[in-house]
Amino acid sequence: SVISTIDNIVTDTVAVGVRPHGIAVSPSGGHAYVANFGSASLSVLSTATHAVVETIPVSGGPRNVSVGANGASVFVSLQSLQRVAVINA
Repeated sequence: SVISTIDNIVTDTVAVGVRPHGIAVSPSGGHAYVANFGSASLSVLSTATHAVVETIPVSGGPRNVSVGANGASVFVSLQSLQRVAVINA
């Protein structure tokens, strides 16, 4: 869900993969990344349009996601593999 920080109301809802778990926003604020545990994928959302612009397959039980300080890399924890996937943003 997209929530307005001005009045704390839901302004939009975006459909992503199955069982979305973690979310992170790029340092520029242009993209949000959602780890979809149930569909083994990472959804890339445009924060301007609230649309999924890309879905990246990520096997191993993606749970949480973080974006590097410079925005060039996205890190996804893989629960069942006990590893971290590094994705070029």
